[in-house]
Amino acid sequence: MRAGWMLALAGVAAVSGCKRTYDFVEPVEVPTAGEPPSLETPVKTDVITQVTTPEVDILWVIDNSGSMAEEQAKLSTNFSAFMDFFLDSGLDWHIGVVSTDTDGAEKGKLQGAGGYRYLDVDSPNPVALFQQMATLGTNGSFDERGRRAAYSALTDPLLSGYNAGFYRENASLHVIVISDENDYSAQTPSRNEFINFMNSLKPDPETVTFSSIVGPQNGCATAEAGTEYLAVTAAVGGITESICLDDWAPVLEQLGLQAAGLKREYFLSDVPVAGTIEVVVEDGDYVYEGINLTEGEDPETDCESLACFQYEYDERRNSIVMLDYVPSPLAKIIVTYELLEGFQPATETL
Repeated sequence: MRAGWMLALAGVAAVSGCKRTYDFVEPVEVPTAGEPPSLETPVKTDVITQVTTPEVDILWVIDNSGSMAEEQAKLSTNFSAFMDFFLDSGLDWHIGVVSTDTDGAEKGKLQGAGGYRYLDVDSPNPVALFQQMATLGTNGSFDERGRRAAYSALTDPLLSGYNAGFYRENASLHVIVISDENDYSAQTPSRNEFINFMNSLKPDPETVTFSSIVGPQNGCATAEAGTEYLAVTAAVGGITESICLDDWAPVLEQLGLQAAGLKREYFLSDVPVAGTIEVVVEDGDYVYEGINLTEGEDPETDCESLACFQYEYDERRNSIVMLDYVPSPLAKIIVTYELLEGFQPATETL
């Protein structure tokens, strides 16, 4: 008999010969567990907080050999693209500079400016001070040893001596090398020793990066291949880019984004129905409206206020990707969407 229904026989009243008489009671309905699912499409809201590491230490290792005047100038000119992620951000940051010259007495020593050995949130006009720090000149050793310089800067005797105060145990650490030559640190320390050193500095290796703005694998017209640096970045994690680029603003922006710990991509908790995604960001005292370029929305006609940003939905990664806006630390990214039917949780039955 079908589930949910039972026919109960009251019994046989009498049996006589071939004649049988039955008395039946009314059918009794036995309820099944659960209720039919609603036909309405569920709507989901994900609220994601832009998080960041509150303390950040950034060490720039800059080549000061004879061929680096143009590259030092590009770094200085475009440095504001990096600092945009730190000024008025609420982060507690330290920024220091060392050269790749380890032949003289200054190997691994922070290159100060304006009376500051390193920059922090209290430094006046930090962009201008960094430009002074980063313009190291071109009289450094032609044997560039960026790995050795970084190691010396982050270990004793300099760590607790001349460079004291720059490095903090609880801060994330980002080392950024700028060089048009390969690394010639040889065995002091070796590549593997340096990689192990970097990966063991913090309890969470994700808070340490080593980025290389150097010659690409096959070199270029103005730079030797920086294969030693690139190998360290591959093992530790970080950003790689060719030093031969004309426009340095994009890579400095990416370096700032990485060091600040801010994100452009936000993963959804469920799969949305195409065309139903809406994104707004509560960033301090402002609310920003998202324009979905994946769905063909037009920023010029679909933006209903001046505070709009552009984003795309990555179906493969099920994520929202900001294109022209990075929310500030602790901003709320609010994503509302209808759930795709095939990915809705199944109705529980007994």
